[in-house]
Amino acid sequence: MRQKLHRYRQFFVILAIMTLVWFVVDMSSPRSYQTSVKISYTGIDTAHYVLSAVDEELPVSVTTDGFSALHHHLYWRQRPLSVDIASLSQKALSSGNSRLSIDTEKYKDELKRRFSPVSSCEIEIQKDSIYVQIKERCQKAYKPQLKDISFSFPDGYGLCGQATISPDSVYLYGSEESLGKIASLHTQAANITVGKNGGRFKLNLEPEWSKFPDVRVSQKSIVLTVPVEPYVEITQPLKVRIAGADSVRQVKLYPDEVTVSFWVPQSSYGKISADGSKAIVCMDAASASHDLTVSITDFPSIMRIKSVEPEKVQYVIIK
Repeated sequence: MRQKLHRYRQFFVILAIMTLVWFVVDMSSPRSYQTSVKISYTGIDTAHYVLSAVDEELPVSVTTDGFSALHHHLYWRQRPLSVDIASLSQKALSSGNSRLSIDTEKYKDELKRRFSPVSSCEIEIQKDSIYVQIKERCQKAYKPQLKDISFSFPDGYGLCGQATISPDSVYLYGSEESLGKIASLHTQAANITVGKNGGRFKLNLEPEWSKFPDVRVSQKSIVLTVPVEPYVEITQPLKVRIAGADSVRQVKLYPDEVTVSFWVPQSSYGKISADGSKAIVCMDAASASHDLTVSITDFPSIMRIKSVEPEKVQYVIIK
């Protein structure tokens, strides 16, 4: 019984060795097959230009051993051949030609390294040239708009003049149809803390262009420059007016006057006043509370409210 098992064991060992030898011999022998290589085009300014009617694959005929073919399939199959068209596209566009013809012979050595990194192989490229069509994108300029931006200044300091945006225009590139659907560009919401010396702040734009696959942007952010100057405090007494009061009823406010403190730019002190400002409380049928919040309106835009004393007033209805 042992001798029989030993003979079986010898038989399977010999069979395995013969199979391995046959596999190695078969894989080492040359074989020819047809395949294609994916192409990736580089060196083109995709913000200004779009590639159309391109050859996406390069058909080739390969003669190599099985091990090299397996290596290519596992390692190179999904990696495209990089074709740099920077210099060629510049020459073509300068001459007014938008169709590029690229000689494939220059990529033969690169393909040989891909298909057979160790042993020799024969490569026959099925196309003498590959073609690329370059189309210029439409261009549209947008003035960036500030949206939901709040500023925090140190006490006694505020905005000097106006904040400026750089650059004053941002460009979008794409199809005329897509650009027509983008009405404006504005910043993302931000809270900015400004120091006594002012500052420059980078603000990201809301990426409206990302909704359209064919649209590119010249830049995704802007720089906001905020100049600062010292502010001085002025006070102004204001009579409180009632908005929405029932004309039939008589209403008495307590107190009927508030004191408002404003921050005024030092450079404008003495040149502007708060005489035209109004203190208003809103009163309607839904006013269940006798405490009404005072709102200050109609004051010059370069002034800032520091405080209102008192912030709320009470009312009594006289029948």
